[in-house]
Amino acid sequence: MTEVFTIRAILDADEDVIRDIAIHGNANLYDLHKILVQAFDLEPGEMSSFFKSNDDWEQGEEISMMDFDAESGKNQLEAHSIEESFVKEEEKMFFVYDYMNLWTFYLEATAIKIINETSFESQVLGKIGERPNTPPEKEMKADTGDDDLFSEWDHDNEDSDDYQGDDWY
Repeated sequence: MTEVFTIRAILDADEDVIRDIAIHGNANLYDLHKILVQAFDLEPGEMSSFFKSNDDWEQGEEISMMDFDAESGKNQLEAHSIEESFVKEEEKMFFVYDYMNLWTFYLEATAIKIINETSFESQVLGKIGERPNTPPEKEMKADTGDDDLFSEWDHDNEDSDDYQGDDWY
């Protein structure tokens, strides 16, 4: 018996570019990374990250290819299985590929099935649209919680009431 996940991947683009992928539950996020690169005809060899999400598509915790586990020597994508990353149907994640171009994909587990086969190869089940040659414009910015943190600070005057010498935080 094998648990197989169907993951719908939607490219964040003006036109519909969608792939449905079937992947073994014991596979890991690095395996999903590889099939997504293949399914969307991306240039292999770039770094990527997955981000947990919720029903409102809010970005959560990052699982990055750049983070390595000191004990196992594996990157974090290899340390997270599909079945623990997509616990139930409708579970959502983001996939960001190539940090310079920021190809961004919405991922959702659309089905989880038990099949009688013991071995299962990941495969692209369906394909809609073609990936554009260049990614849509994106801007990475951190959410500091305060849009204008230093707006009232007088940068030029050390005698300002806001300046507290070396002890300010």
